Amino acid sequence: MKKTTQRASLTLQPLSSAELIAACRRKLQTLLMQLHNLISVNQSLKRSLVEARSQANSVASRYEAQIRGLEAAIKAAKCDLHEQIISHKELQDMKLALGAEIATYWSLLEGDELGFPIQASCGSSPLYLSESPPPCTRSSSPVNPAEDDVTAEARSDRWSQ
Repeated sequence: MKKTTQRASLTLQPLSSAELIAACRRKLQTLLMQLHNLISVNQSLKRSLVEARSQANSVASRYEAQIRGLEAAIKAAKCDLHEQIISHKELQDMKLALGAEIATYWSLLEGDELGFPIQASCGSSPLYLSESPPPCTRSSSPVNPAEDDVTAEARSDRWSQ
């Protein structure tokens, strides 16, 4: 029993100043090691942050370059489409003009078949035109749509006789 009381008295006894300084130094060294570990973790995290920012900037710049390229392609496509629209309108105008010219030639040819002579302006040979062209399946004349009304009346008068 004496031994247990001695041990208890040893733990309850105040530490000497040398022991206290040694314990504080051990605690200080432990804290310094923790501080150095935290500093190295902090530096590692800072490097990771810098690397992540660098990668994000790199990715962002690639996307910006891709966006600029796509915007340029859209602009070029719009210009190309505009040119095609203008070309299409020109072709439509030519088609209308050719349709009118063809309608004129058809009316001249159909008049020739009916056998009504009219002198040409040169006086060289007679042209044969009718009072109205014979009935046909063609649509209205692109040159003069009112011509169809007159033609239809003349046709109905001729066939009713």
